[in-house]
Amino acid sequence: MKTPDIFHTGKSVEKKTSGFDIPSEIIININIILIITMMLLLLLLPLMMMLMMMTVMMLMMMMMIMMMMMMMMMMMMMMMMMMMMMMMMMMMMMMMMMMMMMTMMTMILMMMMMMMMMMMMMMMMMMMMMMMMMMMMMMMMMMMMMMMMMMMMMMMIMMMMMMMMMMMMMMMIVKLLLLLLLLLIMMMMMMMMMMMMTIHISHINDLLHNINMGGYIEENTHLSPLTKINVHIYYMRSNYIK
Repeated sequence: MKTPDIFHTGKSVEKKTSGFDIPSEIIININIILIITMMLLLLLLPLMMMLMMMTVMMLMMMMMIMMMMMMMMMMMMMMMMMMMMMMMMMMMMMMMMMMMMMTMMTMILMMMMMMMMMMMMMMMMMMMMMMMMMMMMMMMMMMMMMMMMMMMMMMMIMMMMMMMMMMMMMMMIVKLLLLLLLLLIMMMMMMMMMMMMTIHISHINDLLHNINMGGYIEENTHLSPLTKINVHIYYMRSNYIK
């Protein structure tokens, strides 16, 4: 079977027979597939960028929130300290007052006792003492209660903050995982593209070996591979149409 002299080279060379002969349609299909994959990749790219930006933003936000929380905690601590100090001061004052009162009372009572030496006064004094003691105890108890309450509040706030932090961390991890998945998909796509390209090129090489284009490619070595491929497809089309 002679090749038609479509390129006017003046040669009409016999076609080299080979069992491995690929129709041009396959190559065209591969081309289309490659183009589609490229398009898809290009579409995916902005999405990836967006996701990356989102993750970065999230990280920044997390940092900010953490800082804020720390600040708040510090403030809270300071407040608590102040409160405690105040309480302590109050307590001290009270104690002092009590002491003074007690001393005064006792002194008066003593005087009275000295004057009268009566049992009644003694009883009175005892009663007074008892009452004072009771008062003091009550005050102490109240203070303790207040302190406890404060501590509880602090603990609660701390717990809440911790929970928030954990939640944020979890969200971040999920986002990163998603990103990784997307990257993996991209990689897979790239691999597929590479494979397709290699298949494509191997096919073309086979074609170049199988069909001698009437000395066309041998003569015009300066042509780009793409032009050669197009020439091939044109030649094959004309060949198959016959």
